[in-house]
Amino acid sequence: MPQVIEGELLRALNVSTPHTTHCLASGEIMISVLGDKHGNGKGDFVLIDAHTFEIKGKGVQTGGLDT
Repeated sequence: MPQVIEGELLRALNVSTPHTTHCLASGEIMISVLGDKHGNGKGDFVLIDAHTFEIKGKGVQTGGLDT
């Protein structure tokens, strides 16, 4: 089933430029993103519920989850 996550949802988390999708052992989906909402190359991760495709939060580089 194709699913689209609109750009405004990513920009609301101050991320942009999705790059690679990762399937986690928890059953969640993690997408690495390359930039912030202004296009600066900051790099981060977005965590998505695999059943509802709702964004659960943003993974910070320290390994936590920023919701």
